[in-house]
Amino acid sequence: MKYILMAFQIFPLSLLITAIIYIIICKIKNINIKGRNRTKALSEFSLIGFFVMFIYVTQIMDFNGGLGSGLNLKPLHPFYISAKYGTVNGGMISQIWLNVLMCIPLGILLPIVFPKRFDRYLPVFIVSFGLTFATELIQLLTGRSADIDDIIANTIGGLLGFAIYIFYYGMRYLFNKKKGDNTFKISNYKLKVVISIAILLITFSPFVVINIIESQSEFGHVYYGHLMPEKIVLNKNISTSDTKSVVYKIYFTESQEEVGKRIIKNSGFKNYKFDKIEDNTMVYSEDDSKSIYVYKDNTWNITYGVANKVNKRKLPNEENATKLAKTYLDKFEIDTNKLKYVKLGTDYGDDNLHLIFEPIEEKNSKIKSVGEVVVEIGEDGKLFGISDRRVQGKYYKEVDIIKPEKAVEVAKDVGVGDTMGTAYINDIRPSYYVQEETGYLIPTWNIKGNITYPSGQTSEWNPNIESIK
Repeated sequence: MKYILMAFQIFPLSLLITAIIYIIICKIKNINIKGRNRTKALSEFSLIGFFVMFIYVTQIMDFNGGLGSGLNLKPLHPFYISAKYGTVNGGMISQIWLNVLMCIPLGILLPIVFPKRFDRYLPVFIVSFGLTFATELIQLLTGRSADIDDIIANTIGGLLGFAIYIFYYGMRYLFNKKKGDNTFKISNYKLKVVISIAILLITFSPFVVINIIESQSEFGHVYYGHLMPEKIVLNKNISTSDTKSVVYKIYFTESQEEVGKRIIKNSGFKNYKFDKIEDNTMVYSEDDSKSIYVYKDNTWNITYGVANKVNKRKLPNEENATKLAKTYLDKFEIDTNKLKYVKLGTDYGDDNLHLIFEPIEEKNSKIKSVGEVVVEIGEDGKLFGISDRRVQGKYYKEVDIIKPEKAVEVAKDVGVGDTMGTAYINDIRPSYYVQEETGYLIPTWNIKGNITYPSGQTSEWNPNIESIK
């Protein structure tokens, strides 16, 4: 949707450019605009406008890196990903659909503006394919992304537009026939209707099939937000005898409003402002640096300020910081007896201490708590913030699970993009994924590892892979 809004921002200017081009063409061809048939003139103007917008969107518009760069030669790969791992991981399907829609006007306008040249599917196919192929080639040469799916989608869009034109002309013929007008100007109309129906089926069938497959998933799907390295190496033999796990149904012990009241009561905030933003997130803010966010899944975080320059000598040691963190958690009515301290967090963008706590596993319990609590402590033990990302679930169903080695294969197959480097896996642990849309805690294998890049730099690599068979 944001890309459509971005394109519409240039719409007034594109109208002006289209008008200028149309006037110039009419002058060159000595066409009297005032005496021109209105339908014909509007169609010609619209066709020029289509090319103006097409050039802007494909060659000029800045997507802020949203569509990536490089070359994709895997045809319709998002459909494969969506069918196997859910539409949550096949995000580029929406781009394919937008590319289909973008070229529908071309297929409608060509036969109206040039009825003799474009009265068949073949010339429409040639123009649609040729236009998008040239566009993708230019994008590749100019450093923008080039995608075979764009060629397929734009070409189908042009053909779909011509199919719409064929159906429209048939309805117009039937309407005129009732008035006694038996003229019919499209040759081989019945054949073209059959081809049009086939094109409609080809266009919509993949989307329908994906939605059917998606609807059959009881628990929803896990989103895979990891990078896919060139190579994956297991540092040790990782195996397990586990063949079953449990799915939990998310439940809440408090309402979102009750969570907000509890945090406000213990926060020390006095003159705060309340707001409700997108995704039903509740926001309490006292000034620019102090705020509370309570999310629709009842997770929350509070911030007391931003750490700029930190004097590390004034930071408490890890042992004392852990004791302080538990004191702060008690203040916010968080039962520290149900938490265990795990480690100091890194990659938070500042030098404060970020102490990570996780729920203690209760054996034979029908209740499951997943997520972590992070306490940020600054100089002299000052509290800078708390983030409680725990979600609770009740026992729902026992399920069969895949082996960890299979999870590694999935991590190779799906992710947010390829990257240079080798991933070294140190451990694979059972974990959970919070599926907010369906309301389940889905069992996963959490891969613990690091990626080493050709430059020698390393970064954490922790894919969370669904383990249900």
